[in-house]
Amino acid sequence: MTRHAITFQTVWLCSCLFASGTDSTPSRTLRVPADHPSIQVALDHAQAGDTVLVSAGSYHDHIQLKEGVCLRSEGDDSPGAQEYGGRRPLKRAEQTVIDVQSSTKGAVVAGAEGATLDGFTVTGLGHVNHHLPGHAHAVECRNCSATIINNIIRDNGSTGIGQHALKGATEGRVAAPYVANNFVFRNKGIGIGNNHRSQTVIIANVVFENHEAGIGARNEAAPLIEGNIVFDNGRGYKSLDPVECKKFDKDPRSLWPGIGIKDGARAIVRKNKVSGNALCGISVDNGAFALIEENDVRGNQMPGIGIGGHRAATAVIRKNTVRGNRGPGIGINIGSEATIIENAVGPNGDGMPGIAVVDGSTATVIGNSIEPGPFASIAVISATATISGNQIAGPQKTGIRVDDSVATLDNNHITRAGAVGMMLNNSRVTVTRNTINGSAHHGILIAGKECRASVAANILEDNAGSGGAHIFLAKESACRVAANEFRGKARLGDVFRSKTDAPATSADKPTEMIKKFRMDPAILGPGPTENYFKTGKPDHTHKAGDHDHDTTPPQK
Repeated sequence: MTRHAITFQTVWLCSCLFASGTDSTPSRTLRVPADHPSIQVALDHAQAGDTVLVSAGSYHDHIQLKEGVCLRSEGDDSPGAQEYGGRRPLKRAEQTVIDVQSSTKGAVVAGAEGATLDGFTVTGLGHVNHHLPGHAHAVECRNCSATIINNIIRDNGSTGIGQHALKGATEGRVAAPYVANNFVFRNKGIGIGNNHRSQTVIIANVVFENHEAGIGARNEAAPLIEGNIVFDNGRGYKSLDPVECKKFDKDPRSLWPGIGIKDGARAIVRKNKVSGNALCGISVDNGAFALIEENDVRGNQMPGIGIGGHRAATAVIRKNTVRGNRGPGIGINIGSEATIIENAVGPNGDGMPGIAVVDGSTATVIGNSIEPGPFASIAVISATATISGNQIAGPQKTGIRVDDSVATLDNNHITRAGAVGMMLNNSRVTVTRNTINGSAHHGILIAGKECRASVAANILEDNAGSGGAHIFLAKESACRVAANEFRGKARLGDVFRSKTDAPATSADKPTEMIKKFRMDPAILGPGPTENYFKTGKPDHTHKAGDHDHDTTPPQK
């Protein structure tokens, strides 16, 4: 748990346990079942500042929290019997269960302004089609700022924890819940979802094996997502038979990321451990923006960090560790924009770049450390990039590859490339102050009749061990070479002009490379939507007049 998480939890627990009412109305503790027969009856009798304390046992009613009232399970904070993601929930949360036994009449627990839910297992919500009006989440905060801490939210037929700021409902109020230290798993939706301008703080949760994204944000939501463990989410609805998939408007092929930010959302994604998810570890899509920093992203089934799945998005990607993912470590796609700074990348998928900037995207790539990649440590394909100050060691083929692009390559250090330190193909490139040493074939290869390059003030040392040149110019390329320093003899000489062109091999064609890490749109989960608050039009998951777009407050 981060120090930030501990600080927030301490504040909220103190406010929950020791808050007082007015001078004439001190806070009280109402006990269930000792004082009241059910949780809801106790809440109905409580006032702001009171605590409803619930003994261990199973309770089967839907719960509506009350403003300013803390609902807490009885017992100390000793760890429970089960371990998930290397952590154990509280024993009192394991022993105090709210189970609605497949009911679909509404949320299992509905939030209220200033209320707290502390230390329960919340389960049993029946399968709900979230494309229809009136759908529910297991725990939901609609247009309120509640505190959701120390709970186990599992095996529900919808999103585990959901936040919404409802348009027109209780003007001036926002949905800014504090969600911390919960275990959220095996829900048939998103683990923790943030929608419609909600501003949730999501800290130190363990989120895993949810059918859709582990943590998701869309439609101008602005969450802080920090210090969570997010793994094995997004494997979709393969467990449902075709009839059930059709009933709930699901494609069994669909996959989701560990953390997904899309549709105009703005998020800070910081210090999370994200692994083994069915799509990207962290995904930013369709007009969203995210600051992604200091995360550990490993072993996901597509790019570790992917920007632009359906449509362009924007991100700052800083000081992350990205290793062992099946796609590129970091992929910037479909006209997206990214600043990529001081990340530790690779090795990642077989035949995949460490960092890929493709398909009309723009990126600034500065100060990253990149370990071997079979294709290229950094690949720029049909895109624009500034690549500066990166350390690239032992790429299996190429350190930096630029195809059909515009790029500036400055002050990078590339050592022991399996084939070529830099490959520039049909691109406009400025190459200055780089150090390239120990490449097996060429230090820099420049190819293609559309290629225009300026190569100046670089150090090229001990390249062409298996035969080649420090700088190899294909027949039709145009290049200015000036003030470079050559160290160690190359068989073909320092600068060699070929009599023939030197295209990439068929296995390395850039169009094939793009296809390798761009999935079929049919399995990317729900497609891009119009942002409701920008266009005034409902998006595809909610119809006009449903509870998320209604102009009246939710019923209590």
